[in-house]
Amino acid sequence: MRVAAVVLAAAVAMPAAARAQRETANRDLTGVWIGPYTPNLARNVALSFQPGADARFRNHRGEDDPTARCLPPGVPRALGAPFPIEILQDAASVTILYEYMHLIRRIPIDGRAHPDDLDATFMGDSIGRWEGDTLVVDAVGFNDRTWLDTEGHQHSDALHVVERFRRTGSDAIAYDVTIDDPKTYRQPWSASRTLTRHPEWTLKEYVCEENNKIK
Repeated sequence: MRVAAVVLAAAVAMPAAARAQRETANRDLTGVWIGPYTPNLARNVALSFQPGADARFRNHRGEDDPTARCLPPGVPRALGAPFPIEILQDAASVTILYEYMHLIRRIPIDGRAHPDDLDATFMGDSIGRWEGDTLVVDAVGFNDRTWLDTEGHQHSDALHVVERFRRTGSDAIAYDVTIDDPKTYRQPWSASRTLTRHPEWTLKEYVCEENNKIK
């Protein structure tokens, strides 16, 4: 009986160990990745605006785009640009290097919370955690000076973004983002896309200011 119990325990432990090994392998997000250019993050989403927010969206103009003045694009728009990113990671953090505007976003994954005294910034404050093989990134602390996409979907300083990165293959990451901004939208909404890895790529120089024209 004792031998049978040991064999049964080993049989149960082996799949669990294999799952843990596979999960650990899937947590490796390092590499140079690019997603499809996403000018309209809310495509196929029926948005319900708070009073006044729909008019601000309808009446915006292309020249109002903050990135036209070389201002940072914010989150999640930075990932929707037609430029690659590079992901670096260690046990305590994940770092995203954006070719677009040469932005750097450090995401601690050591269990810390958002600071209580956040200053509102363009890229916000991000913290992450692993849920199985999915990196969940929670971002808050934004100012209201960026757009969510090129289409001009706006947000307030109450913006709360949750991103999920899950490795689905050697060269693929499933990326899901949820937008929660109770000052602008009546309920949270989400969008998804796939990031593709390019091992042969490196990030190039990007200088927004070089040809910037201020009217």
